[in-house]
Amino acid sequence: MSQQRTSRRRVVRSLATFLLGSLLVGFGCDSEETFGGRPASAWAADLRSHDPAARLEAARAFARSARRSPTATHALLQALETGASDEVHVTLADALERLGPEGRIVAPRLVALLRDAHPQVRTEAARALGHIGAPAVQAALPLAAALVDPDHDVRAAAAEAIARLGPPVVEVAPALVRAMADPVSSVRLEATRALAAVGADATVAVPAFTRALDDSLEATRFAATYGVARYGAAGAAAVPDLRRALRDGHAGLRSAAATALGRIGPASAAALPDLRRHLADPDSTTRTEAAWAIGHITGAPP
Repeated sequence: MSQQRTSRRRVVRSLATFLLGSLLVGFGCDSEETFGGRPASAWAADLRSHDPAARLEAARAFARSARRSPTATHALLQALETGASDEVHVTLADALERLGPEGRIVAPRLVALLRDAHPQVRTEAARALGHIGAPAVQAALPLAAALVDPDHDVRAAAAEAIARLGPPVVEVAPALVRAMADPVSSVRLEATRALAAVGADATVAVPAFTRALDDSLEATRFAATYGVARYGAAGAAAVPDLRRALRDGHAGLRSAAATALGRIGPASAAALPDLRRHLADPDSTTRTEAAWAIGHITGAPP
């Protein structure tokens, strides 16, 4: 059985190499393309190597060249789309993120890979769409669907990608709010950051950020605090929770809470006694932000 699996892997590697070589010719190159100081066929041969580092470097080489060459980009994706082997998929999937903004020409194919059988391929496809940025806005709904993927790395990558797409994809805000209740902390963190990035209506975002101020992960509480701060006076409903955040054991969060209260303005007046106490906070940044917040709430120096 072990020999059969080994033989199958070799066949798959050979198939991937053949496809890459065929595609490099099929996309109209009269002479073989060279990148990274080597011909494309040499990089393709490395995808068959028994050395994991060699396979990974080959995938990265194709991804780096994709920034200059649609030929290599299409070859890389075609090898993934054959879908034959975990080993080949994982190696090539790692290269997807490196496509960068130039990968926009293959964004629809990356969207299709969000439904791949292999979790790492789905994860890297989401990340690649995020790195494409604004030209990948058509991927917003498929990325929102990926927020409920069975694999938590895929869910987190989808949320991070949505954050990179920004305000043009605000329609996925409700899906992000649901993801902020994910059982996995990394997903909640990225969903919280994404909700701040897309700029949802305050009636949707502020209650979600307020709930996230109680998250067990400090980074998520921090992201939620700055999320509230973006809304100024419209974030007034979060004042009681921000007052509690001023007592957090992490100085960065106390400082962020003071900033948010100051941006909310006069509606944060109930927090003035707390802020005045923090003029003697052991953290200098918190002291500075508390003084700034008092000035913005009262309209006068502290």
